[in-house]
Amino acid sequence: MLVQAAKQLRAADGQPPQTVGVFVNASAEELRHAVSTAGLDVVQLHGEESPGFCRNVKQELGVDVWKVFSIRPETTEPPQSAEEKLAPYKGVIDAVLIDTAGGGTGVAFDWQVIAEYRAAANAIGVPLYVAGGLHPDNVTELLDGYMPDGIDVSSGVETEGHKDIDKIRLFVRKVIER
Repeated sequence: MLVQAAKQLRAADGQPPQTVGVFVNASAEELRHAVSTAGLDVVQLHGEESPGFCRNVKQELGVDVWKVFSIRPETTEPPQSAEEKLAPYKGVIDAVLIDTAGGGTGVAFDWQVIAEYRAAANAIGVPLYVAGGLHPDNVTELLDGYMPDGIDVSSGVETEGHKDIDKIRLFVRKVIER
């Protein structure tokens, strides 16, 4: 199993990497089953999960909760500020991740919003992670210009829908060498 293999690895601090499950509007029962079956450390919630739902997941399952907020193109509705979106989650999540609306598109959102989200995440005492359209050619710009606490990459290190070890190595090298 992939999770068991990951737990055999060690990071620079000697600890194994955290194992993360990605979910969209999963029920509490689905999360309970996934966490107990796979032995996940973190649930990354991409749906419409409320602060109360996140609190219950964290307390009942004993895992970290990373809540994802989609960055959508401007609409005709008045935008809700990052602070308004994140404040209700204070004390119930362990990290904020911002991603391009729809996820998995390979398209980056307007990075100008990162500073606002970083300030809002700091205000609730959690790190800010960024995903969406990241690849070896733009990760250095993101890290140097916007300084998120972490990054999440998927399709940006794929070729024809499959993870590409050369792209993964290049991506990691660019992160480490900056």
